[in-house]
Amino acid sequence: MSGGPEFEKVESPLVQQLVGMGWKHNTGSLDHPSVSGRSTFREVVLEAELRDALKCISQGLDDANGGSPQ
Repeated sequence: MSGGPEFEKVESPLVQQLVGMGWKHNTGSLDHPSVSGRSTFREVVLEAELRDALKCISQGLDDANGGSPQ
């Protein structure tokens, strides 16, 4: 990330707002995709993160329905 005016006035405040709302922020790397949980930079979706989130959502839906799917 650069320290230019766009970063300081737009990107950084937005990241801080999202983190304040409970979002997870990963500082990536332009050289090593593994820093952000990817095996290559071609991976758009962080599969492990998505699976964990879907399990959490599914659990919440099951709990809301008394433990049985509708």
